[in-house]
Amino acid sequence: MAKKIEMALPLGTILQKRYRVINVLGGGGFGIVYGVTDIKKNNSLYAIKEYYPRDLCIRDNDKISIIPLSDDRKRHFEKGETRFLEEAEMLEKFQHVRNIVSIHDFFQENGTCYFVMENLAGQTLGQYVKRLREKGGSPSWKQIAPIVYEVGKALSIVHKKGVFHRDIKPGNIFLLDNGTVKLIDFGLAKSLSLNESLSVHLTKGFAAPEQYSSKGNQGTWTDVYGFASTIYFVLSGNLPPEPVFDPSDKKRIPLAKYGFPEQISDAVENALEFDYRKRIQTIDQFMRDLGLIKENDINDSKSVTETVSKKSRVVPVIITRVNGKEDFYELKPNVTYRLGRSPSSSNIVLDEPHVSKYHCDLFYDELEKNYYVVDHSSTGIYVGNTRIRKGEIIPVRVGQVLYFGSFLCQIEVGVYEQ
Repeated sequence: MAKKIEMALPLGTILQKRYRVINVLGGGGFGIVYGVTDIKKNNSLYAIKEYYPRDLCIRDNDKISIIPLSDDRKRHFEKGETRFLEEAEMLEKFQHVRNIVSIHDFFQENGTCYFVMENLAGQTLGQYVKRLREKGGSPSWKQIAPIVYEVGKALSIVHKKGVFHRDIKPGNIFLLDNGTVKLIDFGLAKSLSLNESLSVHLTKGFAAPEQYSSKGNQGTWTDVYGFASTIYFVLSGNLPPEPVFDPSDKKRIPLAKYGFPEQISDAVENALEFDYRKRIQTIDQFMRDLGLIKENDINDSKSVTETVSKKSRVVPVIITRVNGKEDFYELKPNVTYRLGRSPSSSNIVLDEPHVSKYHCDLFYDELEKNYYVVDHSSTGIYVGNTRIRKGEIIPVRVGQVLYFGSFLCQIEVGVYEQ
């Protein structure tokens, strides 16, 4: 939905001689996000984020260029510009992570800087919950668990790359219309290895106690708190109380009192400890405590794909994950399997609304030691961020995960040694 934001670029503005501004998607204190078309790529749709700290600068008379308000504010402007470009460079690290917004380009122009992101069609988790509650509904754990699982996977990857997000909240979790979940806005993200004071920018209710001080000891546990706060808010409808730095003063009502399972309530409570030393330290541990991953799941150790010696007999296997339920299937090599929602016509039934009755054919080639898939669906199959071409035989590497129309249905293809 287009928004009217004062001092936004005029519609029709061309950036880098290729990106035409077609609407304004949103904005905040530090930037404005536009919808654009790439005139050099058949008018493909993208989003562009412009660095525009409204307290530090204004548009020049041409209504396009940006100039700092004063010499003093220019220093702050340039420091912020550096951080803005750091966000772009940080997102580049996660270019191929399906659950993190991908970046395509970044550049400096008009006295400021920009980066080009994939265009996201859908709504934030916050918007989804608000609309659901306005209709008199409320999300169940079963509805939210798949979203939590996807965000947890993304955060686990981010942390293993030595980065923490620092701004986990419902507004930074995006639900695409095709069912994919994206973690967005890395504007506050930092490297875990930095030994520097961290800026105090936070969202009340979701920020961990240590974020209220530039000297606070922040790390993966900080994202655990933000993630748990998000889950608490989505399920209960209430924000956790702001940190009061008195562990004995807990005004938060546990989720169990709202009727949610004790396991979920206990995990969230442990993740919302004010003292970071007593808090759950990693996303992987939090996901285990929530019952969303097992001890030997893919985030902490090897997945279904094993190291196979040349002399061993290789057995193709797949793991299906549908609405949080996991099943294991051993396949015969060189045999085509039909996957879909229809029990009468499918060898492997995937009971999920986004799955077509006849979704695809899957085949493991014993000689080539590779899988092949043919998509026959209306909702598609995704490998990473890419939708495979319908009707064509597409190779799939051992260890890859296929997404069938939605994040709610995943197929991991692998082998094991017998």
